[in-house]
Amino acid sequence: MLDNAKILDALLNNGEMSRLELPNAAGRLLVSKLSVPKVSVESRFTLSGIDMVKTTGSTHFSKVTRNGLYFDRCNFQDAGFFDCSIHNCFFEKCNFRDTGFWNSSLSDATFKGSNFRDCAFGGIDHLDPKNPNQYSSIVFDHCDLRGSAHSCETYTNCIFDCCELKKVEFYAAVFQGCTFRGKLDQVIFQASRPNLRKFPPNELRDCDFREAQFDFTEFTNIDLDKCYLPAEPNLIVLPRGRKDWDEWAGTMADLQPNYLRFIRNIGETMGTPTVVIRSDLKSALSDAQLDLLAEIAHRHRSEAKVD
Repeated sequence: MLDNAKILDALLNNGEMSRLELPNAAGRLLVSKLSVPKVSVESRFTLSGIDMVKTTGSTHFSKVTRNGLYFDRCNFQDAGFFDCSIHNCFFEKCNFRDTGFWNSSLSDATFKGSNFRDCAFGGIDHLDPKNPNQYSSIVFDHCDLRGSAHSCETYTNCIFDCCELKKVEFYAAVFQGCTFRGKLDQVIFQASRPNLRKFPPNELRDCDFREAQFDFTEFTNIDLDKCYLPAEPNLIVLPRGRKDWDEWAGTMADLQPNYLRFIRNIGETMGTPTVVIRSDLKSALSDAQLDLLAEIAHRHRSEAKVD
C-alpha cells in the first residue's frame, strides 16, 4: 500500500504523480483514501458574542496544479486551496467539509457523492476583493452543499445534480449556463452586493432550473427571463416582488387581516422578483385568488419583456 505521507507531499509540492506508480481508474491516476492531517484546537474564545475556535495544523495547498487524477474517498477536511488549478479530475465520496478555495480555478471536474458542508467556495478578502474563484464545467453529483459559503465566484456551464442545497446563500456568485436539478431549499441568489460592485452581476443567464424544485428559494433583483424556470402551473413568478403583492392585495377586500399580513411578509422577505409555489398558499387563498395573483404576475412579466 502506498504511503499517505508520500502522496500528500507530492500533491503539496507539485511532484510528478506518475513516479509513485499509482493504479489507474477510468483513465486517471488513482489516489485512494488519502487524508490530510487533522487540525488541533489551540484555543476557544468569544468575539462580539460569537463563540470562536482558533485551530492549528491545517493543510494549505498553494499554487498546486493537478490534471487527470481520480480521488476516491479522500479526506481534505479543513484544508485550504490557494492559487490552485485543478483540471480533468474526478472526486468520489471525498470530504471537503470546512475547506476553502481562494484565487483558484477548477475546470472539467466531477465531484460525486462528496461532502462540501460549510465549505468556502468563494474565499475572498472582502476588504480588497480580487481574483475570485472560477468554476468551469464542474459536475456536482449528489453532493452535500449545506451551509456552504459564497461571494463573487463564477460558475460557467456547471451542473448541480440532486445536491443537498439547503440554507445556501450564493451571495453575488455569478452563474452562466448552469443546470440545477432536485430540491433547492432556502437558497438565495443575488444580482450583486455593495462591496462587490466591480465584478459582473449575477444574471443567471441561460441557467436551467426546469428540473428543480423550489422551497423558499429567493432571487433578488435578477431578471428571471434570462433563465429557464420549471414549466409548471404550481409556480408563480412576481417580477416586481412586493409591488405585485400590493396590487393584488388591493383587490382582496375580503381577505382576513392575518392572511394579508402573511402574504405581504412573503413579498417583503423574498425580494424582487418573488417566486412562490401555489400549493404553499392553498391553506390561505382560494383558487380564484391564486388565479388573480398568477394573472398579475403574467401581465407584468409580459410588460417587462416589451420594455
